Amino acid sequence: MVSSMVHKYAKFDLDNLNSEKWFNDFQVYNCSKLANILVANELSRKLNGTGVTVNSLHPGVVVTDIMRQLPQPIYYITKFIMSFFFKDTKEGAQTSIYLAVSEEVEEVSGKYFSDCKEANMSKEARDEGLAKKLWEKSEVLVRLKPEEIDL
Repeated sequence: MVSSMVHKYAKFDLDNLNSEKWFNDFQVYNCSKLANILVANELSRKLNGTGVTVNSLHPGVVVTDIMRQLPQPIYYITKFIMSFFFKDTKEGAQTSIYLAVSEEVEEVSGKYFSDCKEANMSKEARDEGLAKKLWEKSEVLVRLKPEEIDL
């Protein structure tokens, strides 16, 4: 599951998943990346022993169209400058491809990767209790019925 190194800066609040209490665009992004790791880790635990593996990853800082809302001249100048320092989309996809097809990691699950290597997750990302609570809260938010939950 694609995440980001910015998950380490998340101030995660299970009671504010929909940003109803407070909103900060950077924190929402950071929290979404932490949530991706927590869900991947919980899914990895739930699928343990099935032969299915689940990992999360940081693709690197990739030049994308994320800043397309900027005025056009600024957008194109920024994108041009970024192209010298950041990964292009092909380079950014390498860790995802590695995790999908490499025999080196075919039995590895519940880990976090960057640049095709295992990397460190934040303490919060490793919190099994938080992952379980997020999973359960997600089941409620999407209105899953008990008979639909078969993991």
